[in-house]
Amino acid sequence: MEHAADTLKADKEIVLAAVTQFGDNVLRFARGGLNQDPDCLRAAGLMDAEDKVHARVERATMSVKFSLADTGGIFAYASQFQKRLKRDPFLSNFRTFFPNAWCKSYCADDPDFSSLENPCRGTLDTCKFPREMNLKLVDNKEKPGENCCWRFGFQFHLQESKGTGGFMIQVEEVGGLGKGQMRETEYKKL
Repeated sequence: MEHAADTLKADKEIVLAAVTQFGDNVLRFARGGLNQDPDCLRAAGLMDAEDKVHARVERATMSVKFSLADTGGIFAYASQFQKRLKRDPFLSNFRTFFPNAWCKSYCADDPDFSSLENPCRGTLDTCKFPREMNLKLVDNKEKPGENCCWRFGFQFHLQESKGTGGFMIQVEEVGGLGKGQMRETEYKKL
């Protein structure tokens, strides 16, 4: 996948075949949003089926470095951790939000989406995106929209974990937390 033409990297059938044969690491070379496509993520073992029932009601939220971009080879640990978590006899009982499988929209003009100086704190009051972009109605409940601000989406899931008596798992890799994770650390205090 790394050396394939961009048209092939954006072909879902080819990406699915590559993921099936070579594993989740090839997702970092996918184009056209396929690195976060639910079918590709499920094939890679990084996302549960939508209708999967978990034994525990408490929710978990992971804080990890982004591992699904073409620079993700150095951060592939996050994906490997997610796959192991899903096989763990205890932790697999919790529905866990894996942010790498989520949108990467960003409400600020700053090209550094993980900037610590940005005033967005993942709330409707601080995010520059309008409410209708951050939230959508699903089964009469408000949920983060597909193109919501990543900070808002993370904060939403973190509050959902807190509201169910759940928890956050923050994975610190060699070299420390990423800038996005530093921002996420602030959210757990809210």
